[in-house]
Amino acid sequence: MEFTMKTIAISPVVRGVGEGSEKSFLRIRRRWSTLLLIGTTAGILTGLSGLILAGASLLRFISPFSGLGILGTVLLISTFPVLIFQAHCLERLEDANRAERVASYRRLVYGDETSSVD
Repeated sequence: MEFTMKTIAISPVVRGVGEGSEKSFLRIRRRWSTLLLIGTTAGILTGLSGLILAGASLLRFISPFSGLGILGTVLLISTFPVLIFQAHCLERLEDANRAERVASYRRLVYGDETSSVD
């Protein structure tokens, strides 16, 4: 597949649009949105339950060295990798949106029918 200089100057994402045009942008966006929703729910649940259990052990409502006190600390610490996963999902979602815009622009300007936008 040949690219003209104008096409390459549009966006660095345009290189991958021609080869992977069979993929549905809607399906990719839905996949990353679903993973973002799951990550957000997991982040909220682990963060809140970790704060509640860690706070209860800090205020001596439960023993700090009991299973619940340690679980609160582990849940609070495990919230940060979930936040990193959410940032990754947001980045991939933005990449999918950018690829869809480039394919749409390319189809509009160049009349390229191989760039399908679902």
